[in-house]
Amino acid sequence: MLKTPIIFALVFLSANAALGQNSAVQKALLKQNAAMVDAYNRRDKAAVLAILNDGYFETEPNGQIFDREKVAARAVNNPVGLKITEKVKVTRLIVAGNTAVLSYRADATMEGAGNKADLPPRQMTTVWIHKGAKWRLMSAHSSTLDTSDGLD
Repeated sequence: MLKTPIIFALVFLSANAALGQNSAVQKALLKQNAAMVDAYNRRDKAAVLAILNDGYFETEPNGQIFDREKVAARAVNNPVGLKITEKVKVTRLIVAGNTAVLSYRADATMEGAGNKADLPPRQMTTVWIHKGAKWRLMSAHSSTLDTSDGLD
């Protein structure tokens, strides 16, 4: 009879340890995500490249695919003074060893030259790899969310 409470306790402790690890990973990934937005706002190609892993690619809602160099060039080509602000709501995180898949909703706003525009909300899925002491972005996919039905 003593086995059941001990097994339950071990499972409970293991689950809590995994949740703790996932919350630490989630915090680190969101920090890297914010650093990426900041690098775009500063038009800092080196900072973008430091976050993107070799072989990185992303798929946009319209089907376009950008590689690491194109994403970094896009940051440099942002108009001076353009500022992107992004609010993130995590919907799912899976961590397996040194790899993490993060899915989240992103609501973004662009400001510049006295104008402000809300971008269509997006559902993002990103794949990260822990390399050295940092998480690096391997791949990203975004889909535009249809909010016309009010069910977002």
